[in-house]
Amino acid sequence: MYKYLLSIILILITSCTRYPSTLISTDYGGLYHKPSGIIFPESIDDFQRGAVLIDYVNSELLTVEYNLIDTNRLTNVSMYLYNQRINGDFTRLDEEYENMKKLTKRLYPYTSHYSEKDTIIFVGDTKYNVKSIELEYMGYPNKEKKSLAYLFTFKGWFIKFGITYNFDSPPNEIDLIYGVLNNMKLPTKKPTININ
Repeated sequence: MYKYLLSIILILITSCTRYPSTLISTDYGGLYHKPSGIIFPESIDDFQRGAVLIDYVNSELLTVEYNLIDTNRLTNVSMYLYNQRINGDFTRLDEEYENMKKLTKRLYPYTSHYSEKDTIIFVGDTKYNVKSIELEYMGYPNKEKKSLAYLFTFKGWFIKFGITYNFDSPPNEIDLIYGVLNNMKLPTKKPTININ
């Protein structure tokens, strides 16, 4: 039953440009997420915003995909935003990182390279502690791919984003990471949650 309802929600969100009251379209094409205060721009450099998915059952999980317009360099950036408080229980960063590692190993059991790393990134003047996973695997159509997943917390929310690309056409990963985070409008103050 849950999967059936979720499928309906995802179809409704992706098949039209009308969004629920928690997402507001801005004058310049961005999507403002009211509970977190984050704005997802229409494009980030050469990346165009694609599917926007919302799963209300899973703690307001919001997924926003960005795809590289250049078809010769197939690169996808997937953004996941979800509350640290799930079903009343608060989840710490290290706990969610363990969940992310287990899920990654289950989805990609055969990898030619797998590594985990803690790092620090700056968005403007704000420092964030980031957990990351890097892996390489053989993907469709018989192309070696590289995938990087990053996880950090932002004012009571988890932000997780993954970058996947063909191994033979890598982007500048660091520039891409900072481009994504600096183009996402992360508010300096925690917003007042009002979804009415």
